[in-house]
Amino acid sequence: IFAVHVIFVGPLNAKGQYEFVVLSSNCNYPLYVFAREPVEYKQRYETAVMQMLEQKGVINGFSKLLNTVTPVDASTCMFPPNLFAHAGSGFGLTN
Repeated sequence: IFAVHVIFVGPLNAKGQYEFVVLSSNCNYPLYVFAREPVEYKQRYETAVMQMLEQKGVINGFSKLLNTVTPVDASTCMFPPNLFAHAGSGFGLTN
């Protein structure tokens, strides 16, 4: 069974939507960051998110060398409409 895990969500924007979300499949590899504004994420949040992931043991020095956190351009990908429905809270991933 393929499972998607929400590892971390960013702050809410003015519309009440999360600025970014960090997702993983089983075994925390690979990690994906879905950001509404990828440039802003990289400038404002990436360093803190990487530190938090390392502190929680999700990534380590070796995995950082492999660049296991993959940025995702949401404009080029599609998810089934029910992918996040099981969580019940919605995670604010709609545009």
